[in-house]
Amino acid sequence: KKMLWFLALLSFTEVVLGKTSLVWLCLERCSNFDFDSDLKMLSDNRLSIQLVSYENWQVGTDGGLTFALHNGKPVSDVGARLSSAGFKLFPMLTSGNINDMRKLFANPQPLINAALDTAKKNGYLGYHIDFEPESGVVASDAALYATFVDLFAKALHNEGFMLSIDVATWSPLWNLPLLGSTAVDKIYTMQTYTNNITRIHEQVKLMSETVGAKVYSLKGAIAFDSDITKVSTLPNILSILGTYKIQDIGIWRDNSPVALEWWNFMASFLSS
Repeated sequence: KKMLWFLALLSFTEVVLGKTSLVWLCLERCSNFDFDSDLKMLSDNRLSIQLVSYENWQVGTDGGLTFALHNGKPVSDVGARLSSAGFKLFPMLTSGNINDMRKLFANPQPLINAALDTAKKNGYLGYHIDFEPESGVVASDAALYATFVDLFAKALHNEGFMLSIDVATWSPLWNLPLLGSTAVDKIYTMQTYTNNITRIHEQVKLMSETVGAKVYSLKGAIAFDSDITKVSTLPNILSILGTYKIQDIGIWRDNSPVALEWWNFMASFLSS
């Protein structure tokens, strides 16, 4: 099943900023992984892409930073090839285990220090956090998570790096008002996997109302699944992005190929 997640970041700024686009890569954790094809796809559509995020790091069983695993084996280390191809690196930090996350929340500094050292060594722009706990989350975890991402974002900013996260509504881990009050740069929602334009518009509105306004931006994002969100809806989506003054868009791509219409859409967004 060929799949694409499209995400757009709402950025309301007093200073006019250039628009940007981001592509997330799923590696061995997704079926039909073929990085050679992925790299060719990215290179062929270079004008539509500024940043590339990819599965690279995860929270270890001790709450520290460890290389991302799939079925107990490290995923492919693709950063060097992406960098050699001229793409800016924005790796993912992932976790699906709330117990590992709680160890991190209780003692965040070792992971933060390791992440900073790794970012400097590899020339990262920062990190994207994809924490999707499978079970066991309670309401009190939300405040702990918000405290952690605020601390992490501030530490990254002090060294010239950035931090983005993704959210949804199926877990109490994500408290949008709390997360909106943190120093996190960008927040992406996974709640708009739909071909219903009304629902898409509602989700954009929800993010704008619940992710708090800050000095530089109102941080909210929407996401689409290309198997559900048909390319025929892209003109309407582009209109919604314009209405809410969205400055950044991105694609979470699962399997090749990504439809040409989506790349053209991204290019149109960047040039509009």
